[in-house]
Amino acid sequence: MNKIIKQIIKIADEEKIEIVSLSPIYKEMKAMTLFLNLFRESFHNQNLEIDVVYLVFNKEGNNILVPVFKNEIMKELIIKVNPDQVSYMLEVCDNLEESEEIEDTQLYN
Repeated sequence: MNKIIKQIIKIADEEKIEIVSLSPIYKEMKAMTLFLNLFRESFHNQNLEIDVVYLVFNKEGNNILVPVFKNEIMKELIIKVNPDQVSYMLEVCDNLEESEEIEDTQLYN
């Protein structure tokens, strides 16, 4: 993972992007489904596989999504997204998780 973070920083330097923070979205997380669908639709490839998406926050307030598959950054698939879009996607995931937790609780009562 350290190698990936170093590569992300190098790409950001080349693009003159000042990184504020990095946040990984792993395959096991609910949010990955939404991010994977976004990449599949954006690049018209329904067979696309991604192991991790690094959500990169830059100083200007934009977000960059950096997909990683088999420990390699997929440079051709890096996309810049509006922070409102990312916030909405993460909010949808949070709401889905909360509703599943409520359903699980109701099953045991």
